[in-house]
Amino acid sequence: MAVKIKTKTLDCYLVGDLFIFLAVIALAKGHLKVFPFPLILTSFFYLLGISIAKGCVYNSSNIPVFAMDENDHDKITFVPNGESVSNIDGINVAGLVYKIPDGVNAIVTSNGVKVVSITGRILFNTAGGRLQQAPDPTWNDLFRIHLA
Repeated sequence: MAVKIKTKTLDCYLVGDLFIFLAVIALAKGHLKVFPFPLILTSFFYLLGISIAKGCVYNSSNIPVFAMDENDHDKITFVPNGESVSNIDGINVAGLVYKIPDGVNAIVTSNGVKVVSITGRILFNTAGGRLQQAPDPTWNDLFRIHLA
């Protein structure tokens, strides 16, 4: 079930990206004893993002956004400006449909759909992103939303 929340969910991939950055700094400064800890934390947050985190969309625009529930594709929720919805599989932004991979937090702006974390962006561009057609019949309702 899609749950409306006022703030975004934890972006596990972004936290993991930050720990990679800390590991690189530790390595560059010669702190080899500290180097493994940020990598261990990175692995933890990446696994968390893959295993339990669900897709999330935050609408920071005046563009109409509709989100399709991860578990019940018949449930489509309107996401007003300033709100977010988690546990989603895909979104319709002004007639354009996007797949949101698990654990990825997407932000809808007036310039399109953005993903903040580097890892999340890679996943969005390879395992998600804009869809030209419905991957299966359960996506048809999301594709049928057209706004004049």
